[in-house]
Amino acid sequence: MLFGIVASRKLFMGDTIYIITVVLAFVVFGLCCIFYRKWIPFVLCLVFFFVGSGMFYAGEAVFKGKEYVGVQSVVGRVTDKSSDSEYYANVVLDECKINGESAKGINLSIYKNDDLKLKTGDIISFNGYVENVHLFTLGSFNLFYLRDNTPYKMEVNSSGITVTDGYQKLDEKIRDSIRNVLTSNMDENSANLAFAMLTGDRDNLDSKIYEDFSGAGIFHILAVSGLHISILMGALSWLLKKMKVNKYANLSIIFCILIFYCYICGFTPSVIRASVMAMTFLVAGLAGKEYDQLSSWSVAGILLLIINPLSGLDLGFLMSFGSVLCIFLLYRPIKKVLLKVFPKYFADAFALSISASLGVVPFTIMMGKSFNLLSVFANIIVLPFFEIVYIVLLAFVILSIIPYVGVILKVPELGLKGIEGVASFFASTSLKFYVQRVDIFLSAIFFVGLYSLSYFLMVSRRIKALCFAAFACIGSIYGLATAFIKPDLRTSVSCITTYGDTSYFISNKKNELLFVGNNFTTYEAKFMKNMMKDKIDYMLIVDTDEGIKKNVYNAARLYSCNDIITYEKFTGSTRERVVETNAKHSIGGFSFEYVYSFSEYVGVKIYFDNKSIFFTTNSDLSYNNCEYMENLLITTKFDGVFAGRRNNYVDYKTASDEIFVYNTYDKAKHSLNRLGNVIFNLKTNKIRSLD
Repeated sequence: MLFGIVASRKLFMGDTIYIITVVLAFVVFGLCCIFYRKWIPFVLCLVFFFVGSGMFYAGEAVFKGKEYVGVQSVVGRVTDKSSDSEYYANVVLDECKINGESAKGINLSIYKNDDLKLKTGDIISFNGYVENVHLFTLGSFNLFYLRDNTPYKMEVNSSGITVTDGYQKLDEKIRDSIRNVLTSNMDENSANLAFAMLTGDRDNLDSKIYEDFSGAGIFHILAVSGLHISILMGALSWLLKKMKVNKYANLSIIFCILIFYCYICGFTPSVIRASVMAMTFLVAGLAGKEYDQLSSWSVAGILLLIINPLSGLDLGFLMSFGSVLCIFLLYRPIKKVLLKVFPKYFADAFALSISASLGVVPFTIMMGKSFNLLSVFANIIVLPFFEIVYIVLLAFVILSIIPYVGVILKVPELGLKGIEGVASFFASTSLKFYVQRVDIFLSAIFFVGLYSLSYFLMVSRRIKALCFAAFACIGSIYGLATAFIKPDLRTSVSCITTYGDTSYFISNKKNELLFVGNNFTTYEAKFMKNMMKDKIDYMLIVDTDEGIKKNVYNAARLYSCNDIITYEKFTGSTRERVVETNAKHSIGGFSFEYVYSFSEYVGVKIYFDNKSIFFTTNSDLSYNNCEYMENLLITTKFDGVFAGRRNNYVDYKTASDEIFVYNTYDKAKHSLNRLGNVIFNLKTNKIRSLD
């Protein structure tokens, strides 16, 4: 089912690499079933694969909201998933109404031009354009929209917002109370760290602490998961046993507490998975049945995927299930080997840490992050200590309800400082290696290969070796396909729009790649990664200020750019070539002209492969230049006009065939969504989304 959810989108897009991999996987599995004359498993796997594919599209359809055109009147309640900074606030709204109709959540960016202060529960009203969220952009899954259940996003100025008092929900009140208790009795960093450990909310965590825990390989203690639930359940079982509570009442109490804890943590995939498995364990014991690890793991996964199929693309979901799966698959074999060298306690600790770490490795590689070889030792040191700190912290937070008792939180604060010190030490070590980002299919092959080697596969070593070799073969074919099958972007314009800035990648018949823009952000880097491009031949830079020149030069070095072209001087770099405005120039297979009017840059004309494209500025223009632009676009025929972010200078009554405008809904022929990407194929005059 998970395989179908993950693969469906790429398969229906016609992704050659995915098609080859899926077909090859089913062929190998089918041959094995034929050899053993096992038809039912093969049929069941096919059925659930297609069920998973259907679930993906069902989940996407459920998430999507109604499309709105033009300015809308919006009312919504501010949730505690909001963040604030000096110049803007990012606010998640629920219980929304658009033009009086009930609607799903909205991710709202507020640009501050006054002293607007929002608190959880406030009801705000405003007018603006409502934009539908794209869950997939530039090869990435925008998980935060799914987690916040916000199929819409908007941008407004704070001056246009009306605020009235509202109310907080119960879970928000509880989280707010926990945060207040912690911040009142601990220093800021310790309070935020404790809050993350208890609820999984890491939004206010200091960036250095975040990086240290990630670099040390102990980040999992900040995400409420199986570790936290097992500690909580163990403590509750011990306490109820001491109180001599009968087994049925014991099960009911633990069940209610786990559900309540999931509620406080926002029902994240990791805490639901751990709670379902914990309850399966308790129910199995109560019913006198044997607890089967893989069955409880599968039940938890199936329940989560039925509730929200798109959670199968959530890296938090995958890492949580992957680490637990590796513990099931590898803990016993590794422990058996280690017992020959270490005492039982150390063999247990090493086997648990190694198997859990292996479960996270493929997803670390998927993200292209570093992996600390000493993380196993960091976990061995931290985990026993964390068990004590976590349960003491939880108990003391509950006791802090009593007035003047909160001072006892200074005790677990010392423990948090110790864990923070260990994380900082291991994060600073040099035994780390950086990995290139790979696709999720290689991660799937990794786990199936481990399953083939684990004690769960009750076959001879020869059959295990054959199974592992088969999946190694699939991985090799996938790697070769990735190396040789690359997307063809010739004679095309790719547009990246990111919060008001627009940049373009242009490919010609010579397969030269030209970048046009004023900044090179992570979104442009994602585009290069997703399109398997490792070189930018030329860069045309517009409107770049001192603060972002470094980004451009770093990109030029990283992608071996031949020339950086500007119409005004950068810093005198040897890569830089300064050209005159309103004059035609050539570079490779491209001709271009920076257009300047009334001492103001208004756009750039680019000619290639017998095509002419005009890219306008992203800035507001003066009245005279608006007239100039309108006259230019009406009198000159271009194959395509990319009007960028602003639309105040032209009514789109142009001589050109194709008009593309950022975030415009009622005038332009094609609207470019924020944080999205489109490719306009100039050979076929067709537009398609990259994703």
